[in-house]
Amino acid sequence: MKATAQIIVWNEKKQESHIEEVSLEKVLQAFKWYDETYPGNNFVPPGKRKPWTENRSYRWAVWYHDRFYPPKVIIGRALGGDKIFWGGNLSGQANAALRELGFRVDPKPISNT
Repeated sequence: MKATAQIIVWNEKKQESHIEEVSLEKVLQAFKWYDETYPGNNFVPPGKRKPWTENRSYRWAVWYHDRFYPPKVIIGRALGGDKIFWGGNLSGQANAALRELGFRVDPKPISNT
């Protein structure tokens, strides 16, 4: 596992992007926070009614200790909150950064509900 990965963050005020480092330590802290905050894996995205596990706009999941998580929520928390970034698989995006840190990122399991 690597200690850090790079992610591209958008600065709305300056209308430009820049690269930030996201650390493995911060990502691990984000998993812990998520487990404490959403023990039923029931995070509901802003403006939505259903949990992310039932929301079709969330297509990917990051795995940690046999549990799956929403990648953008984990990276957002690891970056410290209100940052705009992309959740894709290209270099500098959330899924790619998580993979670079050594995590498995796969299509989200299909919900039965």
